[in-house]
Amino acid sequence: MFLIRVQDTKPITDATFLFKQFINEKADLGFNRNSFSIIASNPSLRFIARFYISKKYCQDFFINQTHIAKISLPSFSDAIMTAAATRFDTMSITLPSPYKMTLTFEISTPPGRVPRSNSRALPLSPTQAMDFGRPLLSKHFTIKPECFRHILTELPNSQDLVCVTPTTSEVKFSHESKEVILTPEAGQCTTVGYEGCVDTQFKIVLHPRTFFFDLSFKTCTSIWFCRTSNSGSVMAVQSSRFHAIYYIHFPPT
Repeated sequence: MFLIRVQDTKPITDATFLFKQFINEKADLGFNRNSFSIIASNPSLRFIARFYISKKYCQDFFINQTHIAKISLPSFSDAIMTAAATRFDTMSITLPSPYKMTLTFEISTPPGRVPRSNSRALPLSPTQAMDFGRPLLSKHFTIKPECFRHILTELPNSQDLVCVTPTTSEVKFSHESKEVILTPEAGQCTTVGYEGCVDTQFKIVLHPRTFFFDLSFKTCTSIWFCRTSNSGSVMAVQSSRFHAIYYIHFPPT
């Protein structure tokens, strides 16, 4: 059985618009027993963006096997925005076949009447699953969104690698001769698990800069960073809705 039903589609449309504007007009949809994700990448960019939605966010969630397929983001967002004119109450996602997705938009009616609905079928295409590695949360740090925007403003806007060096007393973002240092003492960040650690540095790319600026406004809580089991790193941005999170995966360097 395959059925996902959500009431609030705004986080989904927000992620779709962000990804198609800055990353790619095609993305992967990944489904498993606990969540579904929108995954966007581009060969010219040195990261992979993933919008994760937990089953806890959904009104109904029934998936009995994993599946991944590629979709056109403009078609996906257009279907939702066109249906929005009807002021639908819920959107359901079903897969009548592995490479066909049906969106059903339902409008509530008084008790005893059949709910009104309209459907839109969207084609999918085959794709390959990606290995993001497992977040190593025993060592991580968080920074405030406004501090992250300060980093984006201060560091040179280029595709070059930014060195990130967390310790117990500070987190340093550096590029060439410019560096930005945040400290827990100043209330700019928190650090966990770096006591006695020597090799804590990792590298990320904060380009395109406008993408990361826009992403920082998707949350009112802290932005998380940690390394991953495949020697890469990940940045996590909690959206304005619980159980919906942006993950930016940086490959090993």
